[in-house]
Amino acid sequence: MASLPLEGVRVMANTYTWAGPYAGMVLADLGAEVILIESIQRWQWNTRGFMARPSKALVETLGSIGGAYPNKDPGERPWNRHAMFNSAARNKHSFTVDLMKPEGVEIVRRLASISDVLIENSSPGVMDKLGVGYDDLRMV
Repeated sequence: MASLPLEGVRVMANTYTWAGPYAGMVLADLGAEVILIESIQRWQWNTRGFMARPSKALVETLGSIGGAYPNKDPGERPWNRHAMFNSAARNKHSFTVDLMKPEGVEIVRRLASISDVLIENSSPGVMDKLGVGYDDLRMV
């Protein structure tokens, strides 16, 4: 089997809305190892679904929004069943980390030390305030 053009490239992705997840998806589809940095403190409604644990009865009343789950059934782990997540997160790895804690910042810095690329699409200055901006991470 032929190798993909980005095999051997590790990408850490701190992305949330449309452009970032899509960019990571394309890189992963081209063979990069994409590692998605996720937070359990901030719900990602645009990719994980409108809420963490919607009931099947609620989802069935939501029309096209409810249709984002297979058979309009959120299942036991709805955050992994939403159509946007399964589309944009395909071929990616992920982990959760609390960047408000020094241990979380250290974990991301360690990942940066063994990664080739960082993609992120936070509001300007957010990554810097958390201690994981470009200037912080390029040092490692």
